[in-house]
Amino acid sequence: MRLLECIAALLLLCQWAPRQPILTAVSALGQPQMKMAEKNLIKQLLQHYDKKSRPVIDADPPYGTPKIERRKEKHANSSTIPIQQVTVEFGLRLVQILDLDEMEQVLTTSMISLYEWTDYHLRWEPEDEDGIMFVHIPTKDIWLPDIALYNYADERLEERRDVAAKVHYTGLVEWHPMAIYKSACEIKIKFFPFDKQVCWLKFGPWTYDGWRVNISYYHNMTKFDLEEMIDSPEWTILSHKAKYNEEVYPCCPEPYVDITFWIWIRRSTAFYTFILILPCFLLSSLTLVLFWLPPETPAKMVLGMNIFVAFFLLMLLLEKQTPSASDSFPLIGQYYCLNMGIITLSTFLSVIVVNFHFRGDNRQEVPYWLKKLAIQHGSRLLFVNLNRKPPASGLVPSASRANSTPAGNSDRRQQRRGVGGGGDAGGSRCYEDLPMQPTGASASAITSPGYSLHAGNSSPHYAPSYHGRAAAAAAAAAASPSDRRRPVNDAAGTSRSGGGGGGG
Repeated sequence: MRLLECIAALLLLCQWAPRQPILTAVSALGQPQMKMAEKNLIKQLLQHYDKKSRPVIDADPPYGTPKIERRKEKHANSSTIPIQQVTVEFGLRLVQILDLDEMEQVLTTSMISLYEWTDYHLRWEPEDEDGIMFVHIPTKDIWLPDIALYNYADERLEERRDVAAKVHYTGLVEWHPMAIYKSACEIKIKFFPFDKQVCWLKFGPWTYDGWRVNISYYHNMTKFDLEEMIDSPEWTILSHKAKYNEEVYPCCPEPYVDITFWIWIRRSTAFYTFILILPCFLLSSLTLVLFWLPPETPAKMVLGMNIFVAFFLLMLLLEKQTPSASDSFPLIGQYYCLNMGIITLSTFLSVIVVNFHFRGDNRQEVPYWLKKLAIQHGSRLLFVNLNRKPPASGLVPSASRANSTPAGNSDRRQQRRGVGGGGDAGGSRCYEDLPMQPTGASASAITSPGYSLHAGNSSPHYAPSYHGRAAAAAAAAAASPSDRRRPVNDAAGTSRSGGGGGGG
């Protein structure tokens, strides 16, 4: 039994003997990791850190914060006192222009905010901390500059994403959070959709004055950083810049500083060309077709109303793209209104022309003032020559006004009402207001027994009898347009025509 126990002990001893150096080596290698130098460094840095106070030290540079001389009063001759100043370098890296809302006049951009400043409470020697050159600390545990967007137009309370800050052993803090800024931007829509807009973003310390927290360009960069820029499908950047501003208000001697970023953008017109511009030109072409249609057709009015409705729909599309409180109206909208006015006027005139066409001249004659306005003044406006010689025919010329008498003038007025009037004994007179007398077969038809001779107070005239109206109308319709003349009364009361028709 003792022999077996000795053998078992030897076997166990041989089994565990090779593992002892390995465990010792693992323990030796793991010992530096158990120090946790970075964790201890962060705890040591934040042990007595107060994020509510500015990270300044009263010692002289390079171990302390730089000081400036501050005036006690606003006037230039006042005494000064030294004050520590924290300088924050600030810049913007533009990622993308997300949207420009014309209705709300808000520019939405995706940015990377670039911050850099020196925190004199977060400094250490790398030799004492196992060569650690920098650490990452959550921003909720350290002091942050209160640089804010002045022209803020967002309902959100925070526009930046929460990211950690990179702290170097010299106290230099780098913080590059992602942010989506919504800034107010005044929109000019006069030349929509070929417009150019100018927007600006004003950043500066909201609470601190320029003597305590100053702001400067990030790495002397006086414009946007476009290294990670993503092109916008709607807007193209024309130019951009940044400007440092310092303003002193009447209340206080302290200056307040800010950096304003300006950006000039132009709208891409490819989409609006097919939505607003091309339909506009096509409808304008249909407006010209509207004047080519015959004046008596009712389709002219229907087409005009359809074009009017189409332009009204384009106005509704334009209304959705433009702010209602704008101080100007787009030129393309004014062009829409002009076309709608022309179409309205054309439709109104078409109604008058159709009314004249179907009513004819059976009810009443054209008023004298309208005829004078259309023939005399209208001919001058349209460059129409009315002094041409009439063609040779059997028409009877009108009597001269020089030989007319007051009785003849009275007869002339009666002739305009369809009553024959007497004139000179041997002369003849035709209607000036009505078409000339017929010739040939038309005259014989009109002076047929269907017409009877009547004698008025002044002179005889022809009037169709009740039974002869149908025959006279049929004969007038069968005659050619050039032969459709009315009978002319002479002083003797007989009817004459170009072919010498007989009396009634």
